[in-house]
Amino acid sequence: MTKSEMHLNLNYHVYFEDGSRVYKIDLCEKTYNMDSYTPSTFIIDGKPINEGTWTRLLERLSNYLINKYSLSEDAMLNYEIEWSKAPIFLKEGSLSAHVKLNNELYVNCNRTSTHLCWSVQEILKMFNVTCHECELYVNIPQAYEDPNVTNFVYDENKRNLAEYMGTKLNYSDNRIKAILAAIEKMDVLLQRASSSYLSFLMLDTNNDLTRIKSRFKEKAYPTITDRENVKTIEAILKILTNYFKYKDETRTQNELLDSIAINHI
Repeated sequence: MTKSEMHLNLNYHVYFEDGSRVYKIDLCEKTYNMDSYTPSTFIIDGKPINEGTWTRLLERLSNYLINKYSLSEDAMLNYEIEWSKAPIFLKEGSLSAHVKLNNELYVNCNRTSTHLCWSVQEILKMFNVTCHECELYVNIPQAYEDPNVTNFVYDENKRNLAEYMGTKLNYSDNRIKAILAAIEKMDVLLQRASSSYLSFLMLDTNNDLTRIKSRFKEKAYPTITDRENVKTIEAILKILTNYFKYKDETRTQNELLDSIAINHI
């Protein structure tokens, strides 16, 4: 873990999955206002369930627990959600609001993201799996993160990108300043393309950049009248791509060195 990652982990409970920051949810408490959150990884019995939607997570977790534990169909059908007294599992369901499970029952997915996360907690409780036995990590869009986190990441990337352009690309100070200023203008276009994103410099990895790049081009380029500006943006996106690739490679090398060091202790 880098110094910056350690800072975020200790101060804001941020964790890193393949270099991208995620947040650990306390499964022993109800977390509110989660409708902008999406699951990343759920760990049970040391096994990860990697799903990016609450519906798929509910489906896979339910099937896993159904296959592991002997819980009768009646027990599942009669279990009511604590806060609403509504059933989680049903004998019949619609494709739009429910997902069919391995035991032919349906799990109710017609809820907000916050309530679907609570449903995950209820399902664990129903199968007598304690909240301390599992871990849930979620993605939070930049626009909904603690500004202390995004500002920290922004400042780190801005400083490291400037250093990368100076040492690896041999750019002059004036050119570096011009590129950083151009990125600030690109960030305005990025926010219009997707309100969940605030800045290219709040990303963690090249995969993060890849996920937003095509949408950014699709939404931003038609609004730009000067084709020279498009060429400039393309050039800067290439610099950002190479910077994040370099950052990813450096992180991987550091993790390998850390692993070697641990093995020799």
